[in-house]
Amino acid sequence: CCVVGSCAGGFEKETNLIGDIIYTNTEIKDLGDAGKLQYFWEAFPVGIGRKGNEPGTSDVKTTYMFTYLDADEKRPDLTTLMDDYWKLLPYYQPSI
Repeated sequence: CCVVGSCAGGFEKETNLIGDIIYTNTEIKDLGDAGKLQYFWEAFPVGIGRKGNEPGTSDVKTTYMFTYLDADEKRPDLTTLMDDYWKLLPYYQPSI
């Protein structure tokens, strides 16, 4: 499993209430010799429940994008996955 992601602030606190455990919004991508992959997302607000913080009090969110690959050298590297992350993130979280 290859994972890339970020932790960012600036979200609207009132809507930064829940997260996604496993979500996908893309079809399986055929990369020819590099194989096939599909991206999955996971996101959640940071700090909720800690030190008594209530939902709606955090503007920070952690977001991950991941895929399952074997170790073949033709598979995309982490730099490619991170580039795809930045490209696809606004479709997954349009509030960015």
